[in-house]
Amino acid sequence: RSEFVGDAIAGGESAAGVQTEVMGAEPFAPDALPAASAERPGTKRILLVVGLGPAGLYITRELASEYHVIAIEPKDYYEFTPGILRGFANPEHLPNLQVLLADALQGMGVDIVRGEVLELLDGVAVVQQIGSNGNRGDLVTVAFDAAVLASGSRYGGGGLWKVTGAEGEEDMTS
Repeated sequence: RSEFVGDAIAGGESAAGVQTEVMGAEPFAPDALPAASAERPGTKRILLVVGLGPAGLYITRELASEYHVIAIEPKDYYEFTPGILRGFANPEHLPNLQVLLADALQGMGVDIVRGEVLELLDGVAVVQQIGSNGNRGDLVTVAFDAAVLASGSRYGGGGLWKVTGAEGEEDMTS
């Protein structure tokens, strides 16, 4: 059984290797990403981090020395969204609000897989690859021993910024 950070350590079962595209590199061979540590005695346990927003980046940076981190993120960059209004007011500031994930995590031994997790099973994640052009690629599996879900949040419906009259939405103004 794989652990989710916060669970007691319970060991790990594994699946096969992965064929995937890591940002800034050619596609991996099927065995390029490691199997879970149960199949690799004496090696670091694998931590899967889903999402590289503020929480995912923090966890990745803090635990990269203790785990082999494999991060899944649909974008190849991090954007500091609280500063976006300044970027709109001063377009010259926009480049300061984004950083390539490969640059932010350089030298830490983190594997960054560009894709979306479709299914999270015990010890394996099913990932839909996303190419550099944004097109969907192959489905691949990523083995792990522990996982952190840092996928952020999305607020749907209600509130000040709700668009009324949009298809599928009821008009909340009446």
